[in-house]
Amino acid sequence: MTIAPFPTNTNQAGGQWLPPDLSILTGGQHPAPRFPLQLFAPELSVLFTSLAGSKGAPPDYVAAGILGVAASLIGNARWVEAWPGWREPCCLWLGAVGGPSSAKSPGFDPALTIARDIEAGRAEGHTEEIRRWETDVEKAKLALADWQDDVKTSSQHNTGTPQKPLDAVEPEKPPRPRAVVMDSTVEQLALILAGNPKGTLNFRDELSGFLGSHGRYGGDADRPFYLEAYGGRSFAVDRVRRDEPIIVPRLTLSILGGIQPDRLETMLMKADNDGLAARFLFVWPEPIAPIRPRGGYDLSLLRHALTRLDGLEMIEGESGPEPAIMMLSNDAADLHDERRQTLFADHGDAPGMFGSFIGKAPGMVLRLSAVLTLLEWAITDDSQCPDTVSADALRRTWAMFESYLIPMAKRVYGNATIPTAERHAKALAKRIMENRELRINARAIQREWRIPGLNNATAIQSALSVLMDTDWLREETTRTGNSPGRSRRDYAVNPDVFAEW
Repeated sequence: MTIAPFPTNTNQAGGQWLPPDLSILTGGQHPAPRFPLQLFAPELSVLFTSLAGSKGAPPDYVAAGILGVAASLIGNARWVEAWPGWREPCCLWLGAVGGPSSAKSPGFDPALTIARDIEAGRAEGHTEEIRRWETDVEKAKLALADWQDDVKTSSQHNTGTPQKPLDAVEPEKPPRPRAVVMDSTVEQLALILAGNPKGTLNFRDELSGFLGSHGRYGGDADRPFYLEAYGGRSFAVDRVRRDEPIIVPRLTLSILGGIQPDRLETMLMKADNDGLAARFLFVWPEPIAPIRPRGGYDLSLLRHALTRLDGLEMIEGESGPEPAIMMLSNDAADLHDERRQTLFADHGDAPGMFGSFIGKAPGMVLRLSAVLTLLEWAITDDSQCPDTVSADALRRTWAMFESYLIPMAKRVYGNATIPTAERHAKALAKRIMENRELRINARAIQREWRIPGLNNATAIQSALSVLMDTDWLREETTRTGNSPGRSRRDYAVNPDVFAEW
């Protein structure tokens, strides 16, 4: 690699370079919209702002953490219904995009700290419950031994075989109450959710592990589990070595995590467009300069709100616990139908993953409007829990989607929608900038550079052609050895790419 701090703007042959098109480095990336604090209840806006200031994080990350935890604590206690035949669970999948020092984790900390405290509180009586279970297991073993003796005696005397008594059946181990799980297998999650019917939060500090791990334990069998977990549908897991399958009547799982932009880009390039990634609400604010926190760090109001949400319970149905249904008001239902028609008129032909996101947006709006309605109730002292979503709450949620979440989706999925050759050219241009390369070789790119997607001559040549068309490169043929027929395909780099970036 040759490093030249002040390269000239002529190539080796002495010809003048044209100005390079530096937009190749940012192709497909949209600017970050401003977080819409004005669309939340005043108490929430102040909470987001104060916690963000105390953590030195953008309010986007703090809000994502609070909404993810709030949705998980509501879980199956409430579902929202737009009209008969359309219900959505109150679970949300939220992803925070940003670099290693963008304060994603500090932004999550306030809500996650309280969620873990709630889990610890739920488990206070679990030790005593386990002791009672162990006692019942020993009683069952004794009853089983007595029954086995009776069966042996009846066989010897040729009398009727006694039926196994109920007290000889070992009881199931009481599940540990959970509020937050991390990096669990499908089997573990199924067991946890079977024992926590409201649902739980799957927190992934690095979402690239989640998005890229579904093939680790048996092909792609994990993906259907998560696709069903988003919809709150019944699910049975048969892969565990058990006599009976694990059956979860309502598989409801909220997900929260962070991911770095480059890793997200790589994951989206490799992902199947089955809607898994499109189920996430991503936030990707512009980075902010580190500042010294001003004011106190008070979690009391947030703790009050999340504890109230944790207290919401499922109702008893004919076949066991089931969600209470929150209806849209009549005006809200009319508004929802009108806005979704407008959404599809404006974006219905959107391609790729952004198109998948648009297809799921009306359902996301329903979920988010219900979570916000309940969170705004929980942060106040109102005693009566709302059983409807008002037109005002739905209007504010649609406004947040249109002004913030849809632009965020364009920012996240934008690079995935540009042509493959341009996307590869962008990756190649970034490597050139990072290493300050003044001359590159096509074969070295394939053998040594290890850029995702650029692993064959056809893809590399297409990317190089884009960079030549945008005046980043010029082809230079260099003879090698003594044979006149042997040559290298080298490319000179326009030095102005370093001077102007």
